[in-house]
Amino acid sequence: MDERTRVKKEALDFLKSHKTAVIATVSSGGEPRAATVYYTVDDDFCLYFMTGRETRKFKNLQQTGRISFVVGT
Repeated sequence: MDERTRVKKEALDFLKSHKTAVIATVSSGGEPRAATVYYTVDDDFCLYFMTGRETRKFKNLQQTGRISFVVGT
């Protein structure tokens, strides 16, 4: 296994071994917001989480399209 493949496997294993993350969004007025969410990840590194349409994170994503995603230990 080459180095790049090994690193990708380790990263995917790390993401799959956790269930929660913190996402950060920013409002159209520049106000930062952070929230803990449950997530899942597929083998192509696509991250998925659910939220209601009434939440600030949903509204911020709709308005700005910007998000940060952090999984910690």
